[in-house]
Amino acid sequence: MADGVVESVGDRFDDVVENVKLRESVTHVLRYAQEIADNDGGDIEAHNCVKVLKSMQANTIEHIGYLID
Repeated sequence: MADGVVESVGDRFDDVVENVKLRESVTHVLRYAQEIADNDGGDIEAHNCVKVLKSMQANTIEHIGYLID
């Protein structure tokens, strides 16, 4: 499965709930990282962090859809 998601432990509902919690946490941190990246265009680490967090956010959304399907 995709990186940055909560792997299945057998209960699909619990997996969905855990991945929704993960996505909310990632989204919260992403707001701060994006603000830092926007305020300091030369901060390569902040821009890389934003890329990773956006990827994790997309992966959790995809995984949630997979679990619900």
